[in-house]
Amino acid sequence: MNAFGRPLALALSALSFFMLVPSRSDAGLFDVGVDVDAEFGLDKRTMDFINGLAPQVRKEVLQLLKEALPLIDASVISYLNRVDAILDKQISHIQCAAIGTGAALSDDLKGKLPFGGQVQPVAKLEADLNSTITGFRPNVKPHDMRLAYSDLIYRATVANCQVAIASETAKDVAAILENARPRWMVWYRLDGSCPGITQCYSWQEQHTKETISKADKRDVVSADAEKRISSVHQPKTRATGVVWATFNPTEYEKALGELISIEDGINLATAKRLSDANAAIESAGYLISEAKKVLANSPHGPFPLGPDCTLPRVAIAHAGQAMKDADAIRNALAKAVELDQALMPRVQQLSVEFETTMQFASAQIALARDARRFDFGFHGNFGPRIRRCNL
Repeated sequence: MNAFGRPLALALSALSFFMLVPSRSDAGLFDVGVDVDAEFGLDKRTMDFINGLAPQVRKEVLQLLKEALPLIDASVISYLNRVDAILDKQISHIQCAAIGTGAALSDDLKGKLPFGGQVQPVAKLEADLNSTITGFRPNVKPHDMRLAYSDLIYRATVANCQVAIASETAKDVAAILENARPRWMVWYRLDGSCPGITQCYSWQEQHTKETISKADKRDVVSADAEKRISSVHQPKTRATGVVWATFNPTEYEKALGELISIEDGINLATAKRLSDANAAIESAGYLISEAKKVLANSPHGPFPLGPDCTLPRVAIAHAGQAMKDADAIRNALAKAVELDQALMPRVQQLSVEFETTMQFASAQIALARDARRFDFGFHGNFGPRIRRCNL
């Protein structure tokens, strides 16, 4: 289309598009319809755990998560690894600093201390860890495993805070906690989804594979999902046998933890991609609205005959300002639809607004360059002449 064919008609028709797009949303970074937390991109169960912590502890943990968010730009895996480190390691230091005892844990982790609240020796705690891990029956339920680890974590957390004065002892107790917490998280995440260990593996494996098959390939690559799941296999140790036999679930917990992590990675990658798409389209909408503001506050042609060319000159300057972000707007719209095809209708709407706005700006330039002025110099008996502004 020739933008300069009928500039006046074009300018008048374009004025109908001067309604500003909505301002940028104040919603969470990951508020994009994916089943993850809107602010931190974590699954609901993990956020439930964090939100169940004592207020001061929760505040500190959320701050650490906020500081870790930039890692997502480099890798969703790096971010999730940082989340694991916060929940498995740093949370112990935060709890002790907050109130000095293990009572800072969520209600699910509160149990009764033996020995009248006296600190257990490290050797006893380590023995407790080993006996807890190796003491499960083959038919144990995820809920029971979760509670068994909860009791152990509570005792170790109290000890960890009370022995902080001795760095060597604290390091040994921290190692016990770092061993137990990921195990607890596995069964906390699976509690209610499956009845037993082997059934949980089958359920989680199928669930993770379905997540991979349904996900956008870019999200699968971001989470390195196909490579990671190819290295996960059901442990050879069978969680079956006579009811009085015991069973060590360590290999199952490692495999289940990896399957859960793969799924978390895909969900986070999806949320990140859709968030980037939304940011791109909001950026385009914002820039278009700013261009419209500039044009709305600019002199509009055709310009009346006058003693000088001030108004058309201002109009050209404003039109140039409105058009300066044209490439950025085009790139943002292209990025938005490339990242999320579902945004196509909104992109098409904004594209129409953008092109109409640019055509209006071009029309104003054409009208300004066609503007004329009086020349009051001496011209004999013919009076002032009319000259083009030549802008």
